[in-house]
Amino acid sequence: MAALSLLKLNMLIRDHLAQGFGGQLYWVVAEVSSLKFYAAKNFYFLELVQKEENGSAIVAKISASVFGTGTQKIRQFEQSTGQRFENNLKVMALVEVDFHVQYGLKLSIRDLDTNYTLGELEKQRRQTLTRLVQLYPDIVSFTDGIYRSKNQKLTLPAVIQRIAIITSEVSDGYSDFIHELMNNRWGYVFSVIPFFTRVQGAGAGNTISALVNSINQSSDRFDILVIVRGGGTQSDFMAFDEFDAALSVASSQLPVLTGIGHLKNESIVDMMACKALKTPTKAAEEIFSHNRLFEEQLLSLRLEISNRGRFILSGISENLGNLRTEIYRLSKTLLVSAQRQNDLLSASIKNLFYQRWSNEKKQIEIISALMFHKSIQTFVNEKMKLKWLSMQVLSYSKLLIRNKEHQLMHHRSIIKMMSPAHILRRGFALISINGKIISDPEMISKDSMIDIHLGGEKILTQVLKKTKDDEQRFDL
Repeated sequence: MAALSLLKLNMLIRDHLAQGFGGQLYWVVAEVSSLKFYAAKNFYFLELVQKEENGSAIVAKISASVFGTGTQKIRQFEQSTGQRFENNLKVMALVEVDFHVQYGLKLSIRDLDTNYTLGELEKQRRQTLTRLVQLYPDIVSFTDGIYRSKNQKLTLPAVIQRIAIITSEVSDGYSDFIHELMNNRWGYVFSVIPFFTRVQGAGAGNTISALVNSINQSSDRFDILVIVRGGGTQSDFMAFDEFDAALSVASSQLPVLTGIGHLKNESIVDMMACKALKTPTKAAEEIFSHNRLFEEQLLSLRLEISNRGRFILSGISENLGNLRTEIYRLSKTLLVSAQRQNDLLSASIKNLFYQRWSNEKKQIEIISALMFHKSIQTFVNEKMKLKWLSMQVLSYSKLLIRNKEHQLMHHRSIIKMMSPAHILRRGFALISINGKIISDPEMISKDSMIDIHLGGEKILTQVLKKTKDDEQRFDL
């Protein structure tokens, strides 16, 4: 059998496929993958894949393309569903099998079933809500056909001033929120701390959840948490239907206000928030309207206090008038009675004072006489003591003088006996060299000329010899 060229083989495959599938259209359920759009040619190239049930492994895959009327059908699909045609989107597509000898097998997408996609999105939302209720019944509940979260049970503070806001840095919704909030007609002042992040696309739900949890770690710094973004297609809001984002909002310690900007549908995050507003502008209005309500309550309370105060003061004024009249009457009666009692009391005090004064005067006279007698006696006794002391001092002074005179005479005798002249008269001699008295024999050497002072004479002599002498024979 002769070999076929590759072109010949591909042509055979094309012809056989044309016989089996030519002119036939099929509805196929698959996920969009590896999507590329060539704007210049208005052409889509992608892959349709099928994954295993409850898993992520791909069990089937085929290339596909969209062009011509198919591209128009995609535009209609996005407008009808509000969902962007993008990767990971599960669709029901009307396809035609096509084989090109150069590019191989592929499917041409002719149309998309919008009802199927809407049903799939809603199905995913219901699955997420069911998981929240089943896994976290203490945070999310479903009763009487209504989902209720722990966050919805929180009470907004009486006055909102410190606001944490999660949004995109380039979001028009953030700009609208700030402009509306800061230019409120009542002049309320707010502190807004932004936490910027992606609010759409893959992984956006996880980043939103992480930010909500992080802000709650310092919840004492804020009064509320606000989540806003601008408008967009249904797919732009898918992050707010994700499980993690919804759970973090439902369990937030801070009351959460949303202004996600989707006028048609309500996201799961909206359903879990304390209050859900349609747009960022509405969220800002809700905040300063809440503060205005508190101020109006204060003004109403002030007016009520003022009215009640005037009513009470009017009654008090009338009572005071009656009381003043009664006080005047009673005062006059009391003054007359008090005057009489005062006269009686003055007379009693006068008599009592006179009696007391007479008694005190007699006691003073007796005490004066006793003190005079006592002072005379004390003076005599002290005078006798002073005289005796004077005699004692005089006697002691004479005795002390005599003792000191005897001591002086004794010391004079000792000093006289120790004088050099007295010592010389007793037979002792003094030795000097050049007029200086010598007491150390070491200062005298052999052949030295020395002066000997003895009995009133000075003898000049020369030392011929020095020897040691026994001093014990002179010890008296």
